[in-house]
Amino acid sequence: MNIYLQSTDRHFEAKLQFIVKEEDHVLAASYIGIPEAVTAITAGIIEGRTVVVEGKELTRGHDPFRRIERKVGIGDVAHAFIYNSLTTLDGLSGVIDSDKNTRGYILSLHGNIKEDVAQHMISRFGLPPEWSDHYAGLFGFMIEDLEVIQNPAFQHLNPNLRALKINGSESDVLEVVEMALKNRLLTIPESEIEGKFDPSWSLKEYMVNNASAMNKKLSVMRPLHTMKDKVDPAIATMSRVPFPAQTHVIQGLINGLDVENSVITSANMGTGKSIQAIGVAHVLNERKKRRGSKRGTAVLLSAPGITLSKWEKKEIGKTVPHAKTSIVRSSEDALRLLERVRNGYRPTVGDLEFTIVGIDKAKRDSEPYFAGIWKRVKNTSDSYGWHCPDCGRQLYKKEEGEWFPLDWSDVAFGSAPTIEQLIDAREEKALLPNGLPNSWKVKWRRTKQFFKCSYQEGVQGYLPDGALPCGTKLYRPAVKSRGETNKRPVANISKIFKRMKKYFDLYIVDEVHQCKASGSGRGDAFAQMVKSAKKTLMLTGTLVNGKSTSIKEILWRTNPKSLLDKGMNDSTGDLTWAERYGKLKQIVYLQDEVNHQGWVTRQRRKPMQPTEEPGIAPHMTAEFLLHKTAFLDLEDLGLPLVELKEKPIFITPKPEHEAAYRQFHEVMYEECAKRARAGAKGAWSKFNPATLNYAARPDLGAFYTFVSVDGKETIVSAPQLTGYTAKEEWLIDNVKKELSEGRGVVIYNNYTGEYQLNERVHDILKENGIPSRILNESNTEKRSEVLQKFEDEGVKVIITNMKLVEVGLDLLAWPTLIFNQLSYEVNVVRQSAKRAHRIGQHRECRVLIPILNGTQEMSQFKKVMSARGHALMTEGRLDRGELAKYSYDEQSSLATDLAECFAEADLANAWEELAAIEYQDVEMIEEANFEHILADRMKDLAEQTLKLCGVSKVVPIDQSESNIVTDSTEEDSLFNITESSGSSVDLEDDGIIALVDITKYKKKKTLKAPTENQLGFVF
Repeated sequence: MNIYLQSTDRHFEAKLQFIVKEEDHVLAASYIGIPEAVTAITAGIIEGRTVVVEGKELTRGHDPFRRIERKVGIGDVAHAFIYNSLTTLDGLSGVIDSDKNTRGYILSLHGNIKEDVAQHMISRFGLPPEWSDHYAGLFGFMIEDLEVIQNPAFQHLNPNLRALKINGSESDVLEVVEMALKNRLLTIPESEIEGKFDPSWSLKEYMVNNASAMNKKLSVMRPLHTMKDKVDPAIATMSRVPFPAQTHVIQGLINGLDVENSVITSANMGTGKSIQAIGVAHVLNERKKRRGSKRGTAVLLSAPGITLSKWEKKEIGKTVPHAKTSIVRSSEDALRLLERVRNGYRPTVGDLEFTIVGIDKAKRDSEPYFAGIWKRVKNTSDSYGWHCPDCGRQLYKKEEGEWFPLDWSDVAFGSAPTIEQLIDAREEKALLPNGLPNSWKVKWRRTKQFFKCSYQEGVQGYLPDGALPCGTKLYRPAVKSRGETNKRPVANISKIFKRMKKYFDLYIVDEVHQCKASGSGRGDAFAQMVKSAKKTLMLTGTLVNGKSTSIKEILWRTNPKSLLDKGMNDSTGDLTWAERYGKLKQIVYLQDEVNHQGWVTRQRRKPMQPTEEPGIAPHMTAEFLLHKTAFLDLEDLGLPLVELKEKPIFITPKPEHEAAYRQFHEVMYEECAKRARAGAKGAWSKFNPATLNYAARPDLGAFYTFVSVDGKETIVSAPQLTGYTAKEEWLIDNVKKELSEGRGVVIYNNYTGEYQLNERVHDILKENGIPSRILNESNTEKRSEVLQKFEDEGVKVIITNMKLVEVGLDLLAWPTLIFNQLSYEVNVVRQSAKRAHRIGQHRECRVLIPILNGTQEMSQFKKVMSARGHALMTEGRLDRGELAKYSYDEQSSLATDLAECFAEADLANAWEELAAIEYQDVEMIEEANFEHILADRMKDLAEQTLKLCGVSKVVPIDQSESNIVTDSTEEDSLFNITESSGSSVDLEDDGIIALVDITKYKKKKTLKAPTENQLGFVF
């Protein structure tokens, strides 16, 4: 029994093991044959072409497919297994993420239907495994058998093979579970702890109602800091006294650093990560003074360049004004500090010194220059090649198991100098040490593939018998005096700090999530600076992005022992990590080469590779984070914020714009889809920019060229339209309205380069008598200064790319933010939307999002809302059951056809509800009453902090040696606070936290699921 595929001028066939089908659609198939035929059949099914089994024509459906393909024996035979991605395969979960999916499939290779159905329901819908024995019977009415065709010759391999289809959405399944609970077909397993349960409760309500029982279970666990524990009185001596919740976080981090080399504060935007970090540094310094240390405290602080001045003047300068600060702006500054340290410099007793550096500045290195020598190959008259500068031997590369001489094009662009040019340069004595004429300009490819001399340990290819290995590095810094670069020589600042050998007592890294990539310059700089300090404090507002690997490299760089203890090492890949601590989607993308006649060749461009999906195993958090991370939300501060209103506005385009856009969108979609079906790389890359910007700027028109495999060009264009668009008219009217109320406005764009959206908005506002300024300062350090200048000059309207203000900047003077364009990067949208709604803002904040209905802007809006919902679910603010209301996920690319580009009923309400969920526990006050309430609340919180510190009077830190007047006479005590002063604030122990318990400062006491970690977490 065979499976056949007919292609242009080619016919492929393979031996069929089995195939599962639904009507005329293939759902799964297993076959074996020569590698060329197996690969071609697999590619054909994936691409939607027809295959034939026993005279019946079959194609795949619309769902994505997975495949496993491997060679058998010595490689003359290959086996392939391909199946629908909605399939659960003997415990391997299918990809079914949305409540909108009403289909699922089970392939039971061994016929264990009861177990396989249970596994499917548990993995797909998150049902409790305790009821696994009941699921096959409970959901039997949803299950139907599918047709399986088996080859009798292979039937002995899977004699009990069965395939099932399960019809039902998540809401259907939950309804069945609810009815079964009410009818007592399902019962809650008995527990040692008395719990309460009501089927009508949400997960959040269940956790709240069982708080006491959970606290009893956790009472045996001792956290590093609780609400009843004392805090260091030195916290009260800072010029800016932190709020009580921040005070507890500071103490928790201090306690964490006593037992760990690195700790993390994961605090939401606006919760004061900076004052926490400065507080930790200050307390460490004061403790050293109390203990009689002979030196002060040196702190290294790395942060995004945009925030350096803010850190120096507004944060450190106003919180601990006695501290000395310096900003390292060049490698020369870093080298001068290194020289001072090597000559014995240390901070004097009692001094707190901050050395600040931009993370992007710290990662910069010298421009690389290939060190190989271009010269004549030995025993030849006209053959030239690259040679090692140390051992002098010709350099080689390995391709498909064989060794070949390294070509000019392997490391350099353009053409090599001719023999005549080389001879002339030699005669004129104008030949450089690398064998090239001194006038020859070279642009290097800078590839890591040829980083070392090919004669190295373990490489036996062209290493002659008895020859010593070399392995010399083949890239060196470019030298300006030789004309190799026009840039001045620089040294890597992070590596300079590393040479200081733990000179710094504490390394503070702001926005540490930006250093998570394994092969990035930021990540490497972060790793080097960790080695320069005794302790590390990491600050972030987004600790993880929903994927387990987003924390892996940060942990490896700061606490490698914890990973080594779990069997990991420096070569452990992301997939291995995700397999244990995350979620993998085992999809293999097949991109075969197609010749001009249309038949598939055997060369694969991309190997089989699983991919990671959002999902984090609870034990990863328990093993690596709970004992070293303090979490802080806005609601924990006990401080109200002024009211925030987010509102999307759906605008109908003008008729002429709508007609032109519709035609352009449809033709563009069809061209991109055609190339995607043909397997063209980057088939959709032009679609989103083209459609989004023709919606925003029809005055530019549109013109895009597509080139097919055979070189044929297709042009897709749209006409230029004059006048204002409907959105631009709305923008003009609403900016005038905001200005009439005395409010500042910031207008965000995304495509600010080639499409010049900033300039377009500036021009139309100017034409209507509205002055505005464009913020496009590329120098990150100067950006905050430019904003301050705008504020001083009274600029009321600013136009900018949202990425320029994404982190580190406050827009308090401009409380109205208008997203003239969105970004598909949801973190960028979320961060930039909160730039004005921060502590210190007293005006009502408004976030307005105008969307042109019936355009790609609407599809983008739905995508952003869906991603925001997933982010809130990851952060524990949204239940999975609630997510479907805000989810518009598709399994396709970000591109979508026109049918998906129209507003649906209640779409605006859904966005506003989602925004409310993000701030549901934050107390918000109307603008009219805000300043009065805020003043009273801040006074009350400040008094609470002083009581927590046991301080009755605070003496300025530069006027007293002790700095602190307490109610205790025990001068030698680290926490010299009386019991009465420490308990004067209501600090009943509401739960357990790993580093610090701040739940008493929440407006609502929301409990999170417990873990089995010894130290516990926020409950």
